[in-house]
Amino acid sequence: MKRSAFTLVELLVVIGIVSLLISLLLPALNKARETSKTVKCLSNLKQIGIAHMMYIDAHKGYIVLAGYRSDNSSFPSEQGSWATLLVGGKFIQAPNQPDPFSVESSGTSALMCPSGLNIRWGSVMGWNPTHVAPFNNPRVGSHPAAGQFYRSQRVSNGVVDLTVDTQYGINGTSGNGGSVEGFPFSRITYHTTPSPGWGRDSNNTTKRPVNIRITTIPDASKFVQFFDGLFYNFNGSGRSRIAARHNGQKFTNILFFDGHAETIDRIELPWGDATAPNSQGSSPSALAKNLETQWPRTKWVVPDMPF
Repeated sequence: MKRSAFTLVELLVVIGIVSLLISLLLPALNKARETSKTVKCLSNLKQIGIAHMMYIDAHKGYIVLAGYRSDNSSFPSEQGSWATLLVGGKFIQAPNQPDPFSVESSGTSALMCPSGLNIRWGSVMGWNPTHVAPFNNPRVGSHPAAGQFYRSQRVSNGVVDLTVDTQYGINGTSGNGGSVEGFPFSRITYHTTPSPGWGRDSNNTTKRPVNIRITTIPDASKFVQFFDGLFYNFNGSGRSRIAARHNGQKFTNILFFDGHAETIDRIELPWGDATAPNSQGSSPSALAKNLETQWPRTKWVVPDMPF
């Protein structure tokens, strides 16, 4: 007599074999998926690096500003960042976000990490990863908050005309007046009174350099340009802004000034009291020595900044 169906025992055996195969394949599939995201992120950083080199070529060798604004008020009439400078200058493509108050980012671009969170910085997870994760920890950037995107706006004549989202950080500071700590990228404030001038404080006093030429960067193969993380200001209490997003939230992708990108264990990057002393005006040479002594894999500060 012909049997037309599986017995219960046979069915259970088949289900057991399938479950075993799935349990064996899932880790491999997850690893392959994570590897794909890491590679895509490295590709994004290289595209940003190419865009930056195009900007440098168009600006007589000067590197991009971390940011700029016309005054120190909450609503300056002119404002922008490295992201809006690169996108607005058509050196790289990214969508102009239609809703500046949305929690999520729309569209895709090389400015967004595939392993990041589609949550706007400061919207639902706090303003700084430090606020929700202990920063004196070798893997400080592993907290999910470090994976948020930063929304940057360009303001022209008091009107927002470009809104760009990014999940990458630039090796710079928002300290007004230029690279006050030796970080290559800086945000500047310029004032229209009593006379126009970039890199001047409220008393129209000339401060340290507004930005530098690419030729000033030493040891380009080790000097950090962009990284997995939150916009800028990794120094001081913001050291958790260097995000550990890859390979089990233990590794960070870094783009160097020579154009190559690497995946580096977060332990090998600054954490804890990374920039002590970290106040504005600290000696760049002392700061560079401090960072390189503790974390020799990468360089972050120009020791002989041309003030």
